[in-house]
Amino acid sequence: MRSYGRCPCSGHYEARSVEVTIALDRDEPVVLSDVPQGACDTCGARVYPAAVLSRLEMLKRNRHETVDIA
Repeated sequence: MRSYGRCPCSGHYEARSVEVTIALDRDEPVVLSDVPQGACDTCGARVYPAAVLSRLEMLKRNRHETVDIA
């Protein structure tokens, strides 16, 4: 599993997989499963790997193409 390190609040990010819902223009929301995320065990802050954020942006730009998130 991926390590997300420490949160600025001094907590630790716990690696997990989550479901993410995003809206693409006026279409129905898209639900993505098993998206890697780090969640702080102290303050609840959430972080995503840069590659995941990049792919989500690509999906929003090219909404008619298939994009592998993981």
